[in-house]
Amino acid sequence: MELARCDKYYDKVLEKFPGISRKQLDKIIKHGCCSLYLYNLYGGDVLLKIPGKYIMYFGKLFNDSLLFTKYALIKWKIKLRIKYWQNKTQFDGYYYFGLTDELFKEWHNSRLRNKGKHFERIKFYKILDECTHDRRYNHFFRMPYPEFCGFTMYKEDYIARNIEYIYRRKPDKSIEPVSYETKRNKCVKRRVK
Repeated sequence: MELARCDKYYDKVLEKFPGISRKQLDKIIKHGCCSLYLYNLYGGDVLLKIPGKYIMYFGKLFNDSLLFTKYALIKWKIKLRIKYWQNKTQFDGYYYFGLTDELFKEWHNSRLRNKGKHFERIKFYKILDECTHDRRYNHFFRMPYPEFCGFTMYKEDYIARNIEYIYRRKPDKSIEPVSYETKRNKCVKRRVK
């Protein structure tokens, strides 16, 4: 079997796209091959397609829909993190976390809300989209954290201070920002005279 090199097909490709030069085509193909290698190296799956046709797929296929769903969620997180890295997003100094309705009511009714909230176990996310994607949580907060500790971090017996209530999940499952008035009315305990 003879090993074929991609530059053997450059003339045929240039006939279909006469507006680009051979050097530009070489640069495009090298960039595509390097990207394909890097996405696979980072653990992502790659699907190459044109309208109406799938050309190539690099990844795992499953017959079991439950396994496929778990696998797809893992790959979605990898995709989100690759995009974060590619956009060269600067770390803003905040980690995000979510609370269920029960924990939110407990936090809201607490007299020690300004002193901080004690959590037995909590998971912090560096990327807000990753936090809001978790369907267990309906209330989302951010907390300043002085150092970068990875995309996620777990804390045991942790007291979260200076937390800010930023988003909540509506009944239709969409996310809405919490306005200043809502924050003030819901999060600040007023003294009754």
